[in-house]
Amino acid sequence: MTEIPTYRCALPADTQPLEKPLQEALNRTLVASIGPVASAALREFDIKVGLESRPTKLGALMSALETALS
Repeated sequence: MTEIPTYRCALPADTQPLEKPLQEALNRTLVASIGPVASAALREFDIKVGLESRPTKLGALMSALETALS
């Protein structure tokens, strides 16, 4: 199975002073990812992924979040 990225995530170049505080804040909470491509992008910014939906569908993500938060 080949993964095809359908979108890209990048921080604007002029927000570097905010990158570390944002990273620290995100790592203090549950970060949910819709799939391996999104998880890989988050990990590139050293953000810990708390859960990843499987299958990679919005409904599965919502179900996983409901389970994790209940």
